Amino acid sequence: MEGLTLVALPTAVATTAPGQIQTQRNQMNALRDDYDALRENLRLDELAGDATLSPLALLLTELRDKARVYFGHIDDAAFLDWLDQVQPEDLSDDAGTGATGGFARLADTVDELDAFVMTALEELSLLDDALDGAQAEVKLAALWQKTFTRAAAAQEAWLEQAIVRRGRAVVEEIYPDADERRRLYQYGFSPYVGRRFEVIAPVIAEQLGDAGEYGRETPAQRLARFAALGELLKEDRGFGFRVRETVTDQTILENWTDVLAWWMRGPGAEQPDAVDLRAQQRFVADNLEFRLGVAIGAVVAQKWTAGAGDPLAVPSLAEWKSTTGLPWFGFWARELLRWGTLDPFVAFALAQGRAKTRETAEALRANFDAWLAEEVAAPTAEDLIDPQRFLAWERSLPSRERERVEPVPELAELTGTNGVMNRYNVLPIAAEDEVLWVDAAGYELARSVDEFGLYDADDIANDYVLESGAQASVRRSFARPRRR
Repeated sequence: MEGLTLVALPTAVATTAPGQIQTQRNQMNALRDDYDALRENLRLDELAGDATLSPLALLLTELRDKARVYFGHIDDAAFLDWLDQVQPEDLSDDAGTGATGGFARLADTVDELDAFVMTALEELSLLDDALDGAQAEVKLAALWQKTFTRAAAAQEAWLEQAIVRRGRAVVEEIYPDADERRRLYQYGFSPYVGRRFEVIAPVIAEQLGDAGEYGRETPAQRLARFAALGELLKEDRGFGFRVRETVTDQTILENWTDVLAWWMRGPGAEQPDAVDLRAQQRFVADNLEFRLGVAIGAVVAQKWTAGAGDPLAVPSLAEWKSTTGLPWFGFWARELLRWGTLDPFVAFALAQGRAKTRETAEALRANFDAWLAEEVAAPTAEDLIDPQRFLAWERSLPSRERERVEPVPELAELTGTNGVMNRYNVLPIAAEDEVLWVDAAGYELARSVDEFGLYDADDIANDYVLESGAQASVRRSFARPRRR
């Protein structure tokens, strides 16, 4: 029956060998204990009823429970006093490195709480630079009243006190410098990790700023820029590269520039063997696209905010260079990592849907270069990768005339319905000389003739309606727009 599970437990030993009887008895007892534990867990879940633990409450509860285990706090008051003064670095030298030791995880939990508190305070005080401890308490207490955590754990008064008191400690004792708090918030890392990142952030900014000739550089020179940026992150396990402890992953980390060259289509890059492809793709996603991309993005965002002077200012292409003080490479670096190319034009063409593959996008580059030569007498290195130039080139291309003729309904034969509902939303499945019209669950409702092979797999992206009426027919109700 649906919703019921049959659990079979042995009730007697099956062996007659004297040496195996006790072994099977032990196995029977272990299975019975597992079954009893399962029933008890189900009973406790049922008793919990509608109790819901929010992510913030879960974080605080986990922090309190760990503190009790390691420091012997016997009540909530002792825990709150401890929370007023504890800092991640006091708990473990491995804080913010992804270490799995007990104290390292406790330190990371404190750091995650600080990240929440600091984010809340910064976003509540974007236009208020004179935030003190008392104001922090007031703002966090007001925020608490609007959180799901308060509604989900109304009986736990200590949760509110934990947030409010930790907020005051962050402002007065742990991160008292308002400018530092704002920078750490803008980086996007947890505060303790952000302090480490702040050491290399100026170096990243300097390397981005030195790339004014990127548009004219050779592929080897371009690849070297990304390798230099990656070396800054390679050793740190907080904001930097991180892999599993397997031999394969550790080997990839040691030779990560080879993976970079392959992913970015660098000169002379070797293609990975099939057995290594998945591991290298995982390294690209986790460390090149994400970790290196986030680090670059954090520095660029901080440069924009510092240059704009207004925390609410919205970035624009027209003002991007003058505001950040960076060349266009700073604008493109993260996108290049995402798309796996050294050429900003290729990233642009892929992002805009002008090409479906990097090879196709590379072939379009000649068209842009010819257009630019006509528009600009002596293009600079920056002109060659200026996103505003790319957009202007795209606008110069002829647009495809939209279909204006109303499509004619196509006659169909009902096969999986009697048509009692009159109207059905369907999708086409192309078959040999015919089309199967199915509903969202995949059940066939009708068929129609397609002797000219007009339908293919791409048509599933369009919307169609099957109408029974006197004569069943199918008409297209929506067509996905396609670029030239």
